[in-house]
Amino acid sequence: EIRQLTDIGGGACQPSWSPDGQSLVVVVPCQANQQRYDGSSLFKVNLSDGVHSPLPSSPIGDYDPDWSPVENKIVFTSVRDFDRPQIWVLDVDSGESTNLSNNSQYDFQPHWSPDGTQIIFASNRVINRGKLWVIDADGQNLKEMTRNDTRTNIEPVWGPDGDLVIYSQFDGQGGGVPRLM
Repeated sequence: EIRQLTDIGGGACQPSWSPDGQSLVVVVPCQANQQRYDGSSLFKVNLSDGVHSPLPSSPIGDYDPDWSPVENKIVFTSVRDFDRPQIWVLDVDSGESTNLSNNSQYDFQPHWSPDGTQIIFASNRVINRGKLWVIDADGQNLKEMTRNDTRTNIEPVWGPDGDLVIYSQFDGQGGGVPRLM
């Protein structure tokens, strides 16, 4: 059975489940699929009644949310510092957000590991094309995961057991047909 969950002006996209499966976090407004959602915010949607409420967000743009599988925290991309996308973690209970990037590079598309201890994300930290990086959930132990300088690697998603990551790869700076790696 298909049931519409949102009817929010400007649209909603990029849903991610809460650990208890009772809520979603979504991006609003969302009128098209794009890499950056300037002016968008994060909203919590209750599945039981469809009530949606804004989460503490930056008016400049918050997007790419992923709810921790083990805690009431959401990792997301925000443009609130340096006018560049950065990785932030929102503690849903306290409403406080922490910048894990703290740099002037483009970091985006974060995703939690299944045990909630690490976050994988795409970034152009070294060259002007996406590479994948892993960081501990507390912002420590940053490690480069993909080292190919001739391809763009984006959209990482951790496998359910934590042993594998699947991502999209393009030749050059994002041109051509993507491959799943």
